[in-house]
Amino acid sequence: MHRFTLALVLLLASAQAALAQTPRASEFRIVFDESMNTAPYTGRVYLALARNARIEPRLQLVNWVSPVQVLAIDVKDVPPGGSVTISSTSLAFPRTFADLEPGVYTAQAIIRRSLDSPHPGQGKGDVHSEAARIRLDRDDGLPFDLVLNQAATELPLPPAANAHVFEMRSALLSEFHGRDVNVRASITLPDEWHSQADRVWPTMISIGGFGSDHRDGIFTSQIIDRSLDGPRRFLVVSPDPSCGFGHCVFADSENTGPWGRMLVEEMLPAIDKQFRGGGPATRHVTGVSSGGWASLWLVVNYPEQFAACWSHVPDPVDFRDFQRIDLYAPGANMYRDEKGDRRPLARNDGGVMLWYDDFVRRESVIGRGGQIGSFEAVFSPRGADGLPRPLFDRATGAVDPVTAKSWEKYDIRLIIEHGWEGAGGKPGLRERLKGRINIFAGGRDNFYLEGAAEKLKAALAQLGSDAVVEIDPGMNHTYSSTGRERMIEALQVAGGAPPRKAKQETDGD
Repeated sequence: MHRFTLALVLLLASAQAALAQTPRASEFRIVFDESMNTAPYTGRVYLALARNARIEPRLQLVNWVSPVQVLAIDVKDVPPGGSVTISSTSLAFPRTFADLEPGVYTAQAIIRRSLDSPHPGQGKGDVHSEAARIRLDRDDGLPFDLVLNQAATELPLPPAANAHVFEMRSALLSEFHGRDVNVRASITLPDEWHSQADRVWPTMISIGGFGSDHRDGIFTSQIIDRSLDGPRRFLVVSPDPSCGFGHCVFADSENTGPWGRMLVEEMLPAIDKQFRGGGPATRHVTGVSSGGWASLWLVVNYPEQFAACWSHVPDPVDFRDFQRIDLYAPGANMYRDEKGDRRPLARNDGGVMLWYDDFVRRESVIGRGGQIGSFEAVFSPRGADGLPRPLFDRATGAVDPVTAKSWEKYDIRLIIEHGWEGAGGKPGLRERLKGRINIFAGGRDNFYLEGAAEKLKAALAQLGSDAVVEIDPGMNHTYSSTGRERMIEALQVAGGAPPRKAKQETDGD
């Protein structure tokens, strides 16, 4: 007991000594080190302050549920070696600088130069300072310098057997943006790929949700491999859906460019050629959340390019229920419902996890690359200022009916209804989508996405579609295990494996 008490006293004394040595700060000066900043900088400068010292603050900017404190200012033509000061600023979330609690934080300064990364401080060319432990004390502190002298580096591909990164220059996206745009995907090969050099393979196109990139496909393939009794008989291809505005959802857009055409005309044929993919007849596309929306969008717009889609908890597939908001209704508002009550954006175990207005406030401080802005970047026309036209007023939440009307061409339910019967002697979606649509939604979706899925299910039933739309009352925002098993079975059979039921019956005999 005596030894424990002595150890505790020594530990507390050590902590107090460390705290006493922690630099005090009343404001922050961001210095543009000449070694990493060789040209004047115009853009947004970020200061992230985190309580969690284990993870760099810049890597915590993506956390929606427990958002890191961020302060930002917009600057113009800051020269190499110059500096800016961040203290009082209107660009702040969740608190203003004046409202910050004194105490110990980890501070990091960030600027973004990448045009293709949605995450400040993580894209190629972005610059940040070292993370510094400071004690915020506005009464007794001094200006604290954070020096922008670190180049952002991308995380490597997770180690995995038979995993490859595929990268190519997209002619379509490069022409659209007027600069070179490279696209990439992760590829995980079947174990027998090397030993069967003349064989072509079915392909699973796996598209991650918002915030994902091509690396997520490695984890997907590992989960699949653990679920199988024998070798996997198909390729797993995970194209990177991230772009400067957020998630491209592989839709052609006035703002983000022809991502859908890029995938089906450039990337997938090139992957088939290099990795011996079996082509459209054995190509299945799947995804979760934004990736779930993308997988359904692709099969609806390019049905001959895919044998089937397996869409899990997709983003809104019917804009009459955009996370419980009817975007087409007169007086629609993103922040307040019809009763004037505050709108939730996300829930967990029945309790509100995120509110729409708070979520948008945070996103407005971070700038391009957020979820709501990503929807606007893909679905909205380009405004007179060259930016995506806002769907709603950021101060009041009022939906702009003109912009909402323009979103109809991305409303999957409307697209299916309008194209169902075809025209001019050409087959409609009734024929072209036969056997191709599988949607799995959760009745307790964390982001209130079940309502749109229910509306699409009713519309498809009214049309006489054979689409499978299953809404699991107890499932939240995740993959459906049932849907995943059915997809894996279809791909395994396409790759030459015996049907699982037939295999079990044979084993039983």
